[in-house]
Amino acid sequence: MDYVIGPLDVIAINVFNEPEVSSSGIPVDAVGNLALPLIGRIRASGLTATQLADTLRSGYGRYYVDPQVTVTVNSSVSQRVTVQGQVKKAGLYDVRGGTTLLDAIALAEGESEDAKLQEVLVIRTIDGQRSAAMFDLNRIRRGDDPDPAILGKDVIVVGHSNVKQAWHDTLRAAPLLNIFTAFR
Repeated sequence: MDYVIGPLDVIAINVFNEPEVSSSGIPVDAVGNLALPLIGRIRASGLTATQLADTLRSGYGRYYVDPQVTVTVNSSVSQRVTVQGQVKKAGLYDVRGGTTLLDAIALAEGESEDAKLQEVLVIRTIDGQRSAAMFDLNRIRRGDDPDPAILGKDVIVVGHSNVKQAWHDTLRAAPLLNIFTAFR
């Protein structure tokens, strides 16, 4: 899956053999637009670099014969995911195109010992509507299920296993129980 440009990203535009309209470090404004020489304001947010290059090729085509345009994303701030729940380091993480659920869990340094791997929730907002899907990391890791793509603004919640917690609590308490039996 290709990276989708978002507000506040910084991009570079190269028009082959046209240095006066080529530039790096062009910020996408807070509403997702670019201000460019000759063609003015254009919408960049929601497009991939290839789609934006095609749009720019059309715009610059009014001034240049068959312009060859390339677009590169220099830095991204809009494509972040939130990873919560039973992970070692919950937080907000930058993602690039091609990030999967397992990748996002790895960014959070993996699941905690009390994680319920059969209950990993991915919440996504599409056209203003929130939707959610449940995934089983064990099945994904075995290759039984595909590793789903993660998009910017997704929220990932790794479930909690009471059974695992009780087991780990018992193991941690076991040395203390040995102390009491030694005094008999």
